[in-house]
Amino acid sequence: MGNNKEITNISKATIGRMPSYLRFLKEKELAGERTISSTAIAEELSLNAVQVRKDLAVISSVAGKPKLGFEIADLIADINRFLGYDNVTDAV
Repeated sequence: MGNNKEITNISKATIGRMPSYLRFLKEKELAGERTISSTAIAEELSLNAVQVRKDLAVISSVAGKPKLGFEIADLIADINRFLGYDNVTDAV
């Protein structure tokens, strides 16, 4: 249960976009922003907003809020968890 989704159900293209999302979101967080819309992410990364929403829905434990967007800190944590960047127990 919880947020553990089958990785086999996630496309390689989606997985490949995650590091770009992560870099972008970290830049926005450093700039002091707290929320962001999927449309803003899509425009900045030259992607389709629907694709961004679908990608984030696959890995995120929280949904974006209409007119408010996503909490940047939550998305960063979710992407880090999805990519395994928060796993400090397994050797590389």
